[in-house]
Amino acid sequence: MDKIYEVKLKTIGPVHIGYGRKINKGQYVYDKVDSRIYIPNENKMMSWIIKKDLVDSFEKYYMSKNPDLFSWFKANKLLGEFKDYMEYSLSTKSLKISGKIRLNDIELIIKDKDLSPYIPGSSLKGVIRTAIFGEYLYDLGRSETKDYLNDIRKYLNNKSVFQKKTGTKLF
Repeated sequence: MDKIYEVKLKTIGPVHIGYGRKINKGQYVYDKVDSRIYIPNENKMMSWIIKKDLVDSFEKYYMSKNPDLFSWFKANKLLGEFKDYMEYSLSTKSLKISGKIRLNDIELIIKDKDLSPYIPGSSLKGVIRTAIFGEYLYDLGRSETKDYLNDIRKYLNNKSVFQKKTGTKLF
């Protein structure tokens, strides 16, 4: 029988658990006034565009050289309506570099059915394995760690020590 654990994580640095999906400026709305990026619910938004008879306008926008979804909503005088068709939004306040925000493609993260960030168990396992391995290297001491990492043969010969200490097979 599988066991279920509840884990609370406190991050002390940036965390990104991606799943290989990127969206470009034409696929999200960047609202500078709100300092937010809005990620659309594509099905809802397209149904709304069809209902509003804006398909031709949207198609022309999307085929343009540099599509910008915010500009399309603005040009069609729809800024007051677009938020109803967004899946979720993200603050951009922490992204400011020299007073400007530079946005290009956005790599999306895995979310659960409630749109909360989801971290797969395999990712947690990798973090724990890395922490254990880091502690093992720390226990070796600085000069031994350097030698250990520079000499792959010594690494391969000592893999059984790591395996015994952690219960994890390296290869």
